[in-house]
Amino acid sequence: MYIQNDTSGTLDGMRKLIHKVASCKDVKALMVLACDQNEFTPDQADPLLQSLQVPVFGGIYPAIVHGCQKMEKGCIVIGLPFHANVFPIKNLSLKDDIEHCLDSNIPKNMMTQTMMVFIDGLAPWIGAFVDALFNVFGFGNNYIGGGAGSLSLKSKPCVFCGQGMLHDSAVLVSLDRPSSIGVAHGWQSAEGPYRVTKSDTNKIISLDWQPAFDVYSQTVNQLSGRILDRDNFYDLAKGYPFGITRLDAERVLRDPLSVDENGALICAGEVPEGAFVDIMNGTNEVLLAAASSAANQACQKFSYTGQEQLTFLVDCISRALYMQDSFYQEIKTACADQAPLVGICSIGELANSGTDYLEFYNKAIVVGKIGVS
Repeated sequence: MYIQNDTSGTLDGMRKLIHKVASCKDVKALMVLACDQNEFTPDQADPLLQSLQVPVFGGIYPAIVHGCQKMEKGCIVIGLPFHANVFPIKNLSLKDDIEHCLDSNIPKNMMTQTMMVFIDGLAPWIGAFVDALFNVFGFGNNYIGGGAGSLSLKSKPCVFCGQGMLHDSAVLVSLDRPSSIGVAHGWQSAEGPYRVTKSDTNKIISLDWQPAFDVYSQTVNQLSGRILDRDNFYDLAKGYPFGITRLDAERVLRDPLSVDENGALICAGEVPEGAFVDIMNGTNEVLLAAASSAANQACQKFSYTGQEQLTFLVDCISRALYMQDSFYQEIKTACADQAPLVGICSIGELANSGTDYLEFYNKAIVVGKIGVS
């Protein structure tokens, strides 16, 4: 396995890095992780991605991680010594039946132990996609991935494959390699519950029959001692996610990203109408304890005996922004066993552990261990 990074943020830097890693002996697939600040466009990157002779996959994120380094500019290229089956699922907002789309585009006779998922994190169809993915492939393999995109919240091409940079799409990567997954978030209820009395996919329109922004801002104002408005919305809201109540399970979080002109709260991921939600809060100490829990889960469940392994970290970008300097301690916690680590600061995290239901998380840390050699 070969892992290299480039901090220039230029297309030429990524091109040289890809060619360097792709030319290494035994490289059979490439994972490419890039930062949004590079401002790559399909016109620039597509000829490079389409010219490669090995499968390629990955995405563009607000930040990426190599070792204990968080990068906000540049890219990481990982050369893998095993084959990867890469399946782009394009233009998902135009699909009436996502389950049929998956069923008809992906062979069922693949030897899949680990499914990596690179997905447009700002898309409104993520919940339907995750449900369809689990319905088609079910238990029996692990899933790990995260939402790609930009903190500008502008939808644009953000996932990579051999066809180029894709918009409104997902890229599925089937690996015949063992893995283990740990997931945790550490956020705790501060106020609630509130009933979601009207929603539309990833928009919360009303809470307890009142405009969602009115209810949310009043509570956040009381908890924070500050005034939440449209101008400072994400800066303050990143510390107060929603927690969706689940029977006999830890709450699944939803990150409020913005407020629209009608006062609806736009979240990273769908919020079901009729659900009960709490407004959550956390401290760095509790979040770091959750990171340790996720890392321990992954390590304890990993029975791989090969010589080489990879730690793949999926950590919510708003979690990183909230933790500030403490985020570096979180990265160190995730790579405590000294295995090579790469990762993404995502807009939503996707994971299960092979026996649990597949879920799209927010504000979580996902630690994946993948057997390489």
